[in-house]
Amino acid sequence: MSPQPYTVAIAGNPNAGKTTLFNAIAGTRHKVANYPGVTVERKEARLRLPNGNMATLVDLPGCYSLVARSPEEQIAHDLLFGRIPDMEDLSLVVCVVDASNLERNLFLVTQLLDQKVPLVVALNMMDLAEEKGTRLDPEELSKTLGCPVVPTVGRKGIGIPQLLEAIQTKLEGNGESKPRIEPFIHQLPGDLDLPVGRLAQKLEESGEFEARDRSRPEALWALLASIDGDDPVHLPPYEVELTRETLGEFNLKTSDLRRAESHARYDYIARVIQEAEITQEDLPHNLSDRLDSVLLNPLAGPLILLVIFGLVFQSIYAWAGPLMDGVDFLFGSIAAGVNSILPEGLFRSLVVDGVIAGVGNTVIFLPQILILFLFLGILEDSGYLARAAFLLDRLMASVGLDGKSFVPLLSSFACAVPGIMATRTIPSRKDRLVTILIAPLMTCSARLPVYILIIGTVF
Repeated sequence: MSPQPYTVAIAGNPNAGKTTLFNAIAGTRHKVANYPGVTVERKEARLRLPNGNMATLVDLPGCYSLVARSPEEQIAHDLLFGRIPDMEDLSLVVCVVDASNLERNLFLVTQLLDQKVPLVVALNMMDLAEEKGTRLDPEELSKTLGCPVVPTVGRKGIGIPQLLEAIQTKLEGNGESKPRIEPFIHQLPGDLDLPVGRLAQKLEESGEFEARDRSRPEALWALLASIDGDDPVHLPPYEVELTRETLGEFNLKTSDLRRAESHARYDYIARVIQEAEITQEDLPHNLSDRLDSVLLNPLAGPLILLVIFGLVFQSIYAWAGPLMDGVDFLFGSIAAGVNSILPEGLFRSLVVDGVIAGVGNTVIFLPQILILFLFLGILEDSGYLARAAFLLDRLMASVGLDGKSFVPLLSSFACAVPGIMATRTIPSRKDRLVTILIAPLMTCSARLPVYILIIGTVF
């Protein structure tokens, strides 16, 4: 009899080192970048456990919360909730936590614990946490949460064997322990407990959720998932009706519930940190913090941004000129050679004026596109694109856009197609659509001849 097939998902916040850890334990080479939204679709690999058994390893898109607000969060949410048809039987979740930013990352961990998801926590970036002055005992945190906690440094391969052992032990049904602190779902404040309890009762009466430990987490998630907004979360029809009834019964708004849940959960996380005896000094002595103090400065930051992107665009046109002339000369020489070989007629006209000239008129713009994407890759890998989006968030908001719209619009100067594809990292559906509509209006070299033709014709 073959061993039971396992499915292990890797979840976590964007930029917590999720994909790096995925590559380290599975031996793959998926793209890693310092910008949210790189992993937008789920990625899979085969994982060999220490005992020789095989498992399917799934790298989920980064998400801050189970209440999905963007397409990548929706994919992660649907898989964790068993709502993807071919992935209903999830065996285990490895939640990757940035140890240098515990409060924000434990938000997702506590939500997974509320859902009774079999969980292993990978405390990644332990080296950065120690540089910042964070002192913690993984065993104490494990006892507090009631699930295995393994310290790792994904980019150096530290802690990978111990993580694989913890995954195997958890899959075998061992390593269970009662948490020192009850899950957040059982400690809701009154303004949340009453509507959650009421909706949970309705879900149990509907026959869909018989156990209380499943109905309460589902009720909390349903109340937090916006029904009238533009979130991509889709509740089952029966839950939509019951949720609307409960919101009306208590005269509540989803936004108020989200705010109350967020404050209460961070208070709960503070108790977890205190119980696990974790100390955080947040020492700003590493290189990244020193750079941020300059790059994100209210005065120096925008000036540096203008200088950098001014140089980028100037370089594109200055460096691409000789390359474009070279491409033009190459295709001109090819056309002249073919023109001298083939006899005059329709076929020569098709080859010379159609195929060669057509391809040449397209390829001539390739140097500019390649140079722009070279600079984008450098800025992305260095982490500056995320900082640029932060700096421009207020400016973009003044015209009704998200700060993340900056990157798709910048890409559209080379080509609108990858710019439109990049909009999937924008959380709001409205902001995504507006950015998609604006992206083709960004001027690229291929449009300049069209502009000249239209201006000459009209004016």
